[in-house]
Amino acid sequence: LIPFIPNKIGIITSPTGAVIMDIINRVQDRYPTHLLIYPISVQGNKSAGEIIQGIEFFNKKINVDTIIIARGGGGAEDLLSFNDENVVKSAFASKIPIISAVGHETDFTLLDFVADYRASTPTAAAEKAVPEKNNLIAKIFALHKQLISSFNLFLKEKDKNIYQLARSLNISNLKNLIEVKKDEIKNYNKSLNDLLKNKFKYFRLNLNNIFSRLNNLDTNKILKRGFSIIRDINNNVIYKKNHTHKNSDITIELSDGKVKAKVS
Repeated sequence: LIPFIPNKIGIITSPTGAVIMDIINRVQDRYPTHLLIYPISVQGNKSAGEIIQGIEFFNKKINVDTIIIARGGGGAEDLLSFNDENVVKSAFASKIPIISAVGHETDFTLLDFVADYRASTPTAAAEKAVPEKNNLIAKIFALHKQLISSFNLFLKEKDKNIYQLARSLNISNLKNLIEVKKDEIKNYNKSLNDLLKNKFKYFRLNLNNIFSRLNNLDTNKILKRGFSIIRDINNNVIYKKNHTHKNSDITIELSDGKVKAKVS
């Protein structure tokens, strides 16, 4: 089963292009959480081996709750890596749930049939991987309203029982019984308030953690900690040195601006 609220998600896909950005943006919109990217070639001779290495990496070295394996659409030859026998065996052996999101909605690969869930698009994979935080908050408030309504109904039933008992008892006994029932109601009310306070404290902490994660993922703050983003002339992010070549133009993005440079 796919975890409902994952703490970490491993993503096996190309580090550049629309697919990874679609997944990242959709996850951040719905329920921000930690995303770990294992970069691969999504086609070619090395692709199948890199997919297998990614599955093993998340199973043996990094503890994640869900793995997404994704690539964009393409022809049958472009999707060969995801029909590879060893890739299928590795995915089947994974102890971590896998969501496959390969090709378009009409494309099917052997990986889809051993994955725990087959998503029609990378965006759909992200939507399956995390819940929608606004819906969760709405459900919490709905449950709170339902709990208050049930408790009020309970009190009305108690009042009704007291009234019925009063008709069958003398005034002296009735007075004592009313005091006892008042104490019971006070105790029920206190218990309910304590329960609600604890529940809302728990959900408030979770919401604060969500907003804290969003704040930590802010690009400007990451740059201010000494990191930089390097892009080529097509504005693609450069992750490895073999993604560029000698004398190519690059742009280095720092916390206080951008610097143009040339690879030596």
